[in-house]
Amino acid sequence: MTSLGFQAAGYKYVNLDDGIVESARDAGGNLVPTAAMGNWKALSDNLHAQGYYFGVYTDRGPLTCGGRASAQGHERQDALFYAANGVDYVKEDSCNAPQDHPTAFAQYAAMRDGLNASGRQTFFSLCGWEVWYSPVMRALANSARIGPDDTNFNGVLSDIDDMLSLYPNGGPGGWNDPCLLLGADSMGREAQTEQQSRFQFTAWAVLAAPMLLSQNIPNMTAHRRETYLNTEVISVGQDAMGRQGILLAGGKLARAPRSLNNYLSRHNKGSIPDPRTVLPRDTLLRLKGSAWAAAAGPGSVDSNTPILAESCSSSMLQKWQWNVSGTWYLSNKATGLCFNTDDCGSPLIACVACLCCACLSVCPLYGMPFERTHLHTHSHPPTHTHTHTHTHAHAPLSRAKY
Repeated sequence: MTSLGFQAAGYKYVNLDDGIVESARDAGGNLVPTAAMGNWKALSDNLHAQGYYFGVYTDRGPLTCGGRASAQGHERQDALFYAANGVDYVKEDSCNAPQDHPTAFAQYAAMRDGLNASGRQTFFSLCGWEVWYSPVMRALANSARIGPDDTNFNGVLSDIDDMLSLYPNGGPGGWNDPCLLLGADSMGREAQTEQQSRFQFTAWAVLAAPMLLSQNIPNMTAHRRETYLNTEVISVGQDAMGRQGILLAGGKLARAPRSLNNYLSRHNKGSIPDPRTVLPRDTLLRLKGSAWAAAAGPGSVDSNTPILAESCSSSMLQKWQWNVSGTWYLSNKATGLCFNTDDCGSPLIACVACLCCACLSVCPLYGMPFERTHLHTHSHPPTHTHTHTHTHAHAPLSRAKY
């Protein structure tokens, strides 16, 4: 981060996510860091010596999303453990916990009180996934996640849609957090295209959102480095007023419900296209028959609504072809995996959590039936979230004009 210029641009927090402690506590009820994590105090001392802050992860339930020990009933004990180990940032998730408002608020308040009593100044990131945390977040934490984990560009657009009504609540002392900045993971799998990452970064600056990079920084492309190191954009997201941008014109940006990429289609046959056809970038598709209505739910848009099948890169991992087996789905030219509408998802061309195409090659069970309509020249509609100033309390953005 230092040699690549991220620290100089303002990225100061190095945060660890789930999987950093064992599933069981020690005899004294303390968290037990995993062997891979080693000594947290030594790690935090090293980061502090380099000018960084140290962040960790927990959950308000009895177990984290990954099944590790978490905070429920141990908030004050854990807060003291964090303070003793030089922790500067705590993200508390919301897995394995009741989702009713009173319980959720009480559990987050318990960690707030523990951190405040620990004697160490700590940034508290509430990760509750719901917009209803925003109006009360200033009483509970320093920021509040207002949506679920994003895995693709449509999730990014959904978060922007959710953020637009929350601007009265965001600012210094309480930041609306739409989610992480998506790019490529350690395996090189992209959650969205480089241009989509640039769009997201610009929107996050306008929305005064926390700038938290969830990607492989050492192997980041030059295009993404230029995006995240643009100090002019960073200055918009980090201005002193901290005012969140507001919508001046336009409407919602997301194309489909988040649940669409989990829809399992078993029907809707169509005419057989040429199986050798490789879909060009920005090909518009539409769902066949009643698949869209079934996926999106009652009262949703009809099956003629087009969906963009977007090539996230020039690699073979984003070359699409028609698959004529079963009910004629789209499959990936190189891998044979099915297209399930999770365009630019993680992994990009897979079905539901490797339950189907990636492992069993049964595209007819889990793919989405499409037909091609016409070519489109733009990947996505332009954003209408023009706004005023914004700021945030996390890692900033970047330098170099695009």
